[in-house]
Amino acid sequence: MRKTVYIAAQYGAATAGERARNAARARWLATVAHRMGLAPVYVHDAIELGVFGDDNDPEARSAGLASATAIAASCLLFWAVDADYAGQRICRTLAPRFTAGVNAELEAWEAAHPKGRPITYSWTIWQKYAAFNLREDCPPWPG
Repeated sequence: MRKTVYIAAQYGAATAGERARNAARARWLATVAHRMGLAPVYVHDAIELGVFGDDNDPEARSAGLASATAIAASCLLFWAVDADYAGQRICRTLAPRFTAGVNAELEAWEAAHPKGRPITYSWTIWQKYAAFNLREDCPPWPG
């Protein structure tokens, strides 16, 4: 049986195009996880499709984040992305540069898995991680 991994990455952005790019990147990382033999879970496409309501509506966003944190807590593994700290391994205690949503998901996962260790990298490092682990089967980076 595959282990579940929650993919946490920034969704929100100033424009619809940037939000779509963020969703494409999360989908890419989920594809990487699947090709590595894991069962990935991510909420970006559900947000894009309105499953959790309008992300610009504070009440709908709060309810959507409550669902996302519950889903994150239910997964065995946790992968997070800090897009603003390119090229560096992230240590949350030294460089807490996650969005509020990613941070909430991470806190929920850590509460459910007190002995677990999340994997948190920048997009640059995730690309290298995927290329190393998948070699020829690495999906193309969406940009």
